Amino acid sequence: MKAVYMYCLMFLENSSIHGLNHLIAKKRTPTERVLWLLFISAGIVGAVSFGVSTWRRYQSNPTVVSMEREYKDWNTSFPSVTICPQQKYNNISAKAKSQSDDVYKFIKNLVSASYENFDELEPGLSEGIFSPEQYMEVIINNSFELTHKSNFDVHFTKTITEMGLCYTYLSNIAIYNSPEYWQNKNWTIMKKDVQLYGNPLSGEISLQITNMNSGSKVYIHNAHEVPDSSSHFLNLKYGNQLTVSVLSLTIYSTDDVTSLNIYQRKCRFLEESDLQISPVYSYNLCRMQCRMEQAIRLCGCKPHFYRTKLKFPVCNLGGMRCLGRYKTTLISLREDKHKLCDCLPPCDDVNYVIDYEEHIEWKLGTNVIVKLSKYPRMRLKRSLIFGFTDVLVAIGASTGLFLGCSILSFLEIIYFFTLRLYWFTLSRRFN
Repeated sequence: MKAVYMYCLMFLENSSIHGLNHLIAKKRTPTERVLWLLFISAGIVGAVSFGVSTWRRYQSNPTVVSMEREYKDWNTSFPSVTICPQQKYNNISAKAKSQSDDVYKFIKNLVSASYENFDELEPGLSEGIFSPEQYMEVIINNSFELTHKSNFDVHFTKTITEMGLCYTYLSNIAIYNSPEYWQNKNWTIMKKDVQLYGNPLSGEISLQITNMNSGSKVYIHNAHEVPDSSSHFLNLKYGNQLTVSVLSLTIYSTDDVTSLNIYQRKCRFLEESDLQISPVYSYNLCRMQCRMEQAIRLCGCKPHFYRTKLKFPVCNLGGMRCLGRYKTTLISLREDKHKLCDCLPPCDDVNYVIDYEEHIEWKLGTNVIVKLSKYPRMRLKRSLIFGFTDVLVAIGASTGLFLGCSILSFLEIIYFFTLRLYWFTLSRRFN
């Protein structure tokens, strides 16, 4: 104990932390020693409180969203368009037609099934000929085939959505919900950019999708997003022409934001998927997974239009009718006014707002025209404002202010109670 006491005295006497030497200095009265102990304790409390506050700021709020107005220096991305035909089942296979009327009716109901009409499915339909795991294959083989023409040499991507089989134009993530991608059991991320970009110098960009053989629901979204059951859509009647002009607002993240973890920046990049249903991340894909999890919680099964890495039971007809009873909860993802999930926004995102829309009867076909004619004059930038270097500077400044020490003082503490302690113990043993 005497050796321990002597060693602690040596540390206090030689430490560069201000005030410690006064605790053991000669010719100090007890009152002075108590005062210095209080001063040092107050300094430690102040340094620790400032350090904890600084660390919490770094963990919870290290980024800032600012506004940029140099609109002539950037390009604006053209939106993706998803077409969900109102006609669902005019391609019923010959095998299905050869079955009984009940089976034929079941296939027509299955092809049209979604959260909106699960509660309308008729009980008693013959479903024993297909297992729930085969439902998606039956839908792909018997769904309506949309025909069209466009003014761009880019084809639709057939996609599996919560609204049934749809067709998406100019999307970078529609491929991950395509029947081919699912059937190949693929989970890899494909580096492919099919977006269109424009700026005020290039003038108006117009996408024309013409001669479609069905009316449809039209969804307009960015190229890294997919529509879901709660997405806004435009209703295009057969034999009409829909003209839409959109405005956009972009938010992007600078490269230094990638050094932060997801909790710090409160957003996810496309490749940072933790989802069971997709190898990439988007806000709506996250909500779709949440919707699937709630379906499993409420009815013990998942709808057939979700593909998952883990095996979950697929809803049969009875399971779909069960989901229909919770239609409002599942679509809104709210229960008793409480949110059922908390999905993070994308770090890079583009939001589109409809500037105007026009519906007219058109005898020459069913057409959609989407225009980007007014380019944004501002965009939002998410950047790092308080990085790890700033944390070190702030903590160093607070410890210097309250204790008069630096990082060498902390290294000195480590040295005194490791290497120096070892040699001190060794020397006393041999003496």
